[in-house]
Amino acid sequence: MTIVKSFPAQPKALSKEQLRQHFLACDADHNELLTRAELKQAFRKLGAMIPGFRTWEALRCADANNDGCVSREELEALIDFAYKRQYTSMSDK
Repeated sequence: MTIVKSFPAQPKALSKEQLRQHFLACDADHNELLTRAELKQAFRKLGAMIPGFRTWEALRCADANNDGCVSREELEALIDFAYKRQYTSMSDK
């Protein structure tokens, strides 16, 4: 007799397009720049355990001109950063 344990299916990770829409929606003042505060809120909504730390990491990775924000030109690097972390859901928190 073989006993097979089944585990709940893992939720599917968000696509790059879903992440793009999420980050664009978090641009609260619609100035096409994601500030540190907007990024922190975005990562909080993605369920990051420590959104402030994740924001710091994301800025290190995506903020090419070191202005403390992620611009439209830097958005792809931010999306790639988030995609590698395999976020699976977004909330309205």
